[in-house]
Amino acid sequence: MAKKSRSGSRFRTLAGWKKNEDRPAVSPKVAAMKQGIDYGKGIEFKRSKNIILTSAAAEKHLSHQEVPEVERPLREAHVYRLMEQMVNRNFRAEEVALGTARVQGDTTVYRVNGQHTCWARLELGSAARFDIPVRWNHYEVANMDALRRLYASLDRGGARTEGHIIRANLGGREEWAGFSTRMIGSLKSGLKVLLWDKTGEAAKHSADELSQLMIGEHKGLCLLVGNFLKPCARKEARHMWKSGVIAAMMATYSKRPRIATDFWPAVRDGFAEDATGKTDARLRLHRELLQAAVGTKGKVRDRKVVTNEELYRGCIRAWRRWRRGEPMQTFQWVSTAVDRPVIN
Repeated sequence: MAKKSRSGSRFRTLAGWKKNEDRPAVSPKVAAMKQGIDYGKGIEFKRSKNIILTSAAAEKHLSHQEVPEVERPLREAHVYRLMEQMVNRNFRAEEVALGTARVQGDTTVYRVNGQHTCWARLELGSAARFDIPVRWNHYEVANMDALRRLYASLDRGGARTEGHIIRANLGGREEWAGFSTRMIGSLKSGLKVLLWDKTGEAAKHSADELSQLMIGEHKGLCLLVGNFLKPCARKEARHMWKSGVIAAMMATYSKRPRIATDFWPAVRDGFAEDATGKTDARLRLHRELLQAAVGTKGKVRDRKVVTNEELYRGCIRAWRRWRRGEPMQTFQWVSTAVDRPVIN
């Protein structure tokens, strides 16, 4: 059966792949990936063994220290679903692996996998008929950063979202300590719009790669834009939290940081002392953003539905008009231009 690709642009079939006789040793897709980062650095698999998950064993596993700052909240619905599977003999124990880890030089044992499974077993009671065989894996890591990377890489019966993987990789870093989960997610989404404007392109880049960009090459830019947004209440500045707008902020701050500090506060507040009137491009953009809704299927009333790419381009067109000192009489989100407008 044909499988739709993540980009949605084509379908995969094994027969189609076999017809392609040009199969290089290294796929062009692999060659395009960032390969200079070792995500497994500092993580060593030490041992593994089969155990019987009794009520006591589940309690012991849950007593281990959780990974600080990145542990996901317990999902009660998932625990109940696992309980039903265990009672109905439909629980696939062979797919389960509990995980623990220690940091070199520290005796603390951290729980990195198996929280929901253990809570489900614990809630069933102490009866031996609920005991199940599972796998237990133990790791040793070089430091807390490696511990967070290990935690983010493991699947605990519920797929890790891109946002959670990024929060896990950024968690515990001093420079990100003051940023909320929602803020980190918004900055992540804005960075994706900034870097990849082609349809389906962002899907080719992993959450681990995004994490490395946010703590490496683009860290300063993300922190700068995040600190600009942080003092704002989300409801008061909801138009500034759209991914396309954050991407435009990142683009202008990276090219013209001093000038950007005069542009974006006016777009946020709808006011500027040096504005010549309502046709000031910053104030016009403020009004248009208040009326814009991104790709929603719900009720939007009289709001205009746009994409994040259209938001980005519209913001940059307003920036260019303001930089030239030209009034903005009309405004259109949709443009026929193929390429993105250049930041002047």
